Amino acid sequence: MMSFFHAIRHVIGLSIAALLTVVAIYLSRFWIWTAPWSTDGLLAIKALSPFGDRIRAWLGGTWLWDFDILIWGCSTILALSLLQIIARRLKM
Repeated sequence: MMSFFHAIRHVIGLSIAALLTVVAIYLSRFWIWTAPWSTDGLLAIKALSPFGDRIRAWLGGTWLWDFDILIWGCSTILALSLLQIIARRLKM
């Protein structure tokens, strides 16, 4: 039988996974919704537009613009790998 704290730990882990998924999709070109905040940006931060696709916006008109999906994919894999290493070390 699962203890209460074990169940809470699972709920927190699932919540973090869901949040990271939303953040990863927001950064990519796969963000298909207009977010519910104003065009001034989330908390008035212009870098957090409600239209998503932030990687492409941050790359601007540079030559890296064409490789935005590759940059997004590699950076997502790198970020998840680092989070797994951190979680493994904290679990010990």
